[in-house]
Amino acid sequence: VPMPVRNAVGAGGAVHLGAMQTKKGDTRTITVFSPPIIFINLNGTTPYSFRDLTPLASLIADYAAFVVRADSRYQTINDVMEALKRNPKSVKIGGLSSVGSMDHIQFLIIAKAAGVDNLNQIDYISFDDDAATQVLGGHIDLFSTSLADVMGLVESGDLKVLAQTADRRIGTGVKGQIPTCIEQGIDATFVNWRGLFGAPDMPEYAFNYWTNALAKLKDTQEWKDACRQFDWDEYYLDSADFVKFLEKNEEDYKVIMQDINMLKQN
Repeated sequence: VPMPVRNAVGAGGAVHLGAMQTKKGDTRTITVFSPPIIFINLNGTTPYSFRDLTPLASLIADYAAFVVRADSRYQTINDVMEALKRNPKSVKIGGLSSVGSMDHIQFLIIAKAAGVDNLNQIDYISFDDDAATQVLGGHIDLFSTSLADVMGLVESGDLKVLAQTADRRIGTGVKGQIPTCIEQGIDATFVNWRGLFGAPDMPEYAFNYWTNALAKLKDTQEWKDACRQFDWDEYYLDSADFVKFLEKNEEDYKVIMQDINMLKQN
């Protein structure tokens, strides 16, 4: 059966999240979200959160990558952190998300774990696109991004990944050689998960249908082949575990948002 796919843009997913509130009880609309669904609620962009949808499952993950020019004076993630400890204005960080959203927060989570203070003083610059060009041109020192988005320039030798935020090394070849933050003494991770959600108040029979279907999907060879083809890290969590995971992420993100004065006041 054909499944039409629509990309709903606007305010980091807030517009779409609001529109989903008009589909209460819908059984056939499934939507994909990632960490910004938490950020946009914590920073006050939207009053809605993941609790205003029906979490079905987490399926895949990508991880943050902290990238510099190949000839950068920063050759390890700890070089960056030590510079920030001496002067939080000394390193210019860039990303594609807005201030207080994913590329910004994923770096601050690692910086805080590394013992960097004054997180609100760190310079973060948001770009609409192609921040890799900005780091290559020396306009920023470090690009905080998704590991999948920069592998071409890393494999070509133009960029160097100082660290990635999985709890283990992932992938093969050049990707498999990228060190984690943990193995460099920074005890923190960041998972850029992708989860499926149903409409608010999805009926129980529809919830059971979708969650059972997704549980079967993850074990199929076709799914495993697709994950390999697109270089996705399998990250399946059933609905109950996914909700616990979202709640834990929300609490962790709150701390950082408070540190940079971007946590909405209730």
